[in-house]
Amino acid sequence: MNSVNSSVAQSQPKNAHTPRSQQSLQSPCRKMDVQTAAAVAMCTLAYYNYVKCLTAERQKDKQKENTILINDEDGDEDEQRETERDFTGKIIKKKQKKGRCWMIPLHRDRTRHTMEQQFRELMGQSGGFENFVRMSMADFCLLLSEIEPMISKQDTRFREAIPAKIRLAITLRYLATGESFRSLHFLFKISSSLISKVVINVCKALNDVLKEEIKMPSNEHQWLEVQNGFKNNFPHAIGALEGKHIFIKCPSNTGHSLILLALVDSDYNFLYADICSEGRQSDGDVFKNFSLWKKITSNSLNLPEPRRLCSTENVEVPYFFLANGAFALHDNVMKPYPGSHDIGSPQLNFNTRLSRSRVVCENVFGILASRFQIFKYPIDLHLENAAIITKTCVLLHNFLKKSDSSSHMYMPPGILDVYDHSGVLIQRGTWREKMNSKPAMRTISQISSKSSTSARQIRDYLTDYFSTRN
Repeated sequence: MNSVNSSVAQSQPKNAHTPRSQQSLQSPCRKMDVQTAAAVAMCTLAYYNYVKCLTAERQKDKQKENTILINDEDGDEDEQRETERDFTGKIIKKKQKKGRCWMIPLHRDRTRHTMEQQFRELMGQSGGFENFVRMSMADFCLLLSEIEPMISKQDTRFREAIPAKIRLAITLRYLATGESFRSLHFLFKISSSLISKVVINVCKALNDVLKEEIKMPSNEHQWLEVQNGFKNNFPHAIGALEGKHIFIKCPSNTGHSLILLALVDSDYNFLYADICSEGRQSDGDVFKNFSLWKKITSNSLNLPEPRRLCSTENVEVPYFFLANGAFALHDNVMKPYPGSHDIGSPQLNFNTRLSRSRVVCENVFGILASRFQIFKYPIDLHLENAAIITKTCVLLHNFLKKSDSSSHMYMPPGILDVYDHSGVLIQRGTWREKMNSKPAMRTISQISSKSSTSARQIRDYLTDYFSTRN
């Protein structure tokens, strides 16, 4: 029986019914090969980590000695290969990444010679330079001589500094046209970020040298000179007050704005201008932090003593500023009667006279916004920088208006509104043609506030006086 079984076993093929997957496990030779392969793999990984760490250490210690830069095979100087030696001394070639250029091609052509050439071309055109910077060459040179030491920069070994006259031209162009920094970047071949810094630095310098252009009267005689321009229509008026919101383009659409408080004379000059960055508070409180309003309420402006309006009157009336409904009524601040009134009524007559005398404010701010197109739309700057350029524009207004060579360009014939004796507009000023529906400068809304009894009595007395005179 055993012999039969053995013969049968010999006749059957070896491992005939054993799965192939189990055959490898049952083979001693195959099991040994797997163990050897695993050991070799672990040794190789350890060796690789060792070589990598050693190479990194040697590269740090001897980077200058073992690194050689050679030109690429195609001869391109910009494409280079970095060759290093590993710990065995074998040269390893590694392609170096092409570095980014720190100056774009548009700016590479900008040199002092090209900027001087561009400036000469502007000067060579008939009226081209005056139209470009909105002032005469004489006034441009005068301002340049004053601020050049303050805005000039030194050359470096990397590039030449932008000349002071180009810096001034960029700033005046920005204020006059309201162009974006990117638009000026293509015009002057100067980066937008640098232009933004140039504009603010030049404006600060202009504010410093032109600060005497706005000077408020400091004694009785000077206030009476201002009163001479208003006395035919509104006696004892010594200026017109106006407040404006200067809206800022804010990413969060929160409606940030500046407040500009100004005092204007009858000759369209600013006697006082100050800017406060508190445009988000209620309109009834926007003027309380200004130095002028504090002096008005504290009677510290050295105004003339109260006098009679004419020899036939017995009541002494103080001198006052003409304001709109955004201001509070005060002994030295007259504002219109609120609400609507019947035609021919004394209150309507008073309001008409006051509005006719305050036309200078509307024209001054209209001229300012039309000549400096930066106010055409909400200003795309931070509040602090927007306040700086607003002050610059106000100072330039007085400077250019008083200039013998630039006044005819700044205020050409027809730019002002024309009214008849009753205060009706008969000819619109050309400045209105350049205004849009949502400018940066906007009127502050009217407020209702409590006023003193003496202030109401003064307004009522003036109302009766004008009604009798009519």
